[in-house]
Amino acid sequence: MSPGRRVRRTWARPRAWCATVLAGCTLLLACAPGRWPHLPPVVQLPVGAPAPRDVSRAFAGVFCSVLERESPAWGPCASYLEPAGVPGALPPLPSDLRVVVIPGLMAPCFGEGVRTFGEGLDRLASLGIRAELVPVSGLGGTTFNGRQIVAWLRARIAEEPDARFVLVGFSKGAADALEALALEPALARNVAALVTVAGAIGGSPIPEQIPDSLKKLGVRLAPGRCEKGDGQALASLSRRARLEFLARHPAPPVPSYSLSAVSRPETTSRVFLRARGLLDRISVDNDGQLLAADAIVPGSAYLGSALGDHLAVAVQFNRPGLPWSQLVDRNRYPRAALLEALLRFVGADLSHGGVLDDAPAVGGRPQDDEGQPGGVLPLLP
Repeated sequence: MSPGRRVRRTWARPRAWCATVLAGCTLLLACAPGRWPHLPPVVQLPVGAPAPRDVSRAFAGVFCSVLERESPAWGPCASYLEPAGVPGALPPLPSDLRVVVIPGLMAPCFGEGVRTFGEGLDRLASLGIRAELVPVSGLGGTTFNGRQIVAWLRARIAEEPDARFVLVGFSKGAADALEALALEPALARNVAALVTVAGAIGGSPIPEQIPDSLKKLGVRLAPGRCEKGDGQALASLSRRARLEFLARHPAPPVPSYSLSAVSRPETTSRVFLRARGLLDRISVDNDGQLLAADAIVPGSAYLGSALGDHLAVAVQFNRPGLPWSQLVDRNRYPRAALLEALLRFVGADLSHGGVLDDAPAVGGRPQDDEGQPGGVLPLLP
């Protein structure tokens, strides 16, 4: 037998084994479900912080009902929210609550034509709900903006002492809202609830990767309208800064609700693709700016994950004439239906004393009715 033939026989068995393994993997992938069941994110909590409760399936039902009845042209609600929901009875709009939206980083820098939840604010106004956008600095740190929110709410409460507000914080606005509640605990008397949407609760690794030369970009792009504040916006969004805050304030003083956002590369706008590549090294469950696990308030009600990138779920950029629209090219999302569903759900949950749970939050992942994991697993650092 020639040496060459002996070598070929030596490799014959490994090649056959590899072919068998590949065939088996192909069969497993062919038999796998087209859509894996939704798993709530694993959340890192400070010692002593309460675990979130999972109400995601209950909220999905409300969102699907709003989308089906009032915005049917959007198509299946499963395209916009996980877990998927089944339309049911629609809770009433709580007319006694006032909605206050707190925008995210650099919000005023984009001009008056770009409003956080702008379509949703208009929708609620048409339904008789009082809804406003808090003017906060574009580049101020969370403490600076928190003081602005405190002053704004004090002025409204002075005009109407019995007013009850639902704060809706998007992105950095969620961290600003938490700072405001920590700075002025007496606000809890008038703040009925806090809702965070893609909120920077646990911070983000992204600010630490931004060169100093780019940190002043907002002021240069929009001089005059991009209020600098104390200029500490990015520093206050670091993971260290946010986790130190959570260690000092492990639970908010008002009922809280958290909705994370998750996109995939094909549903992420061009402006976020590089940041997404960095986050993907940690977890693919991110929205191009934040990890889903960093968007959950300790002790809050977990509402699920909006299926869109960081801006898509809250800010409309897909309008003709906007200079950013070519970079923010994955911006289609039913934001008005989302804001309405959030208000309807929160109102119903508050009126029932917070009992709209899918499963109890008990230091692990409880099973739902279908045997799938529910709840959120707390990790102690």
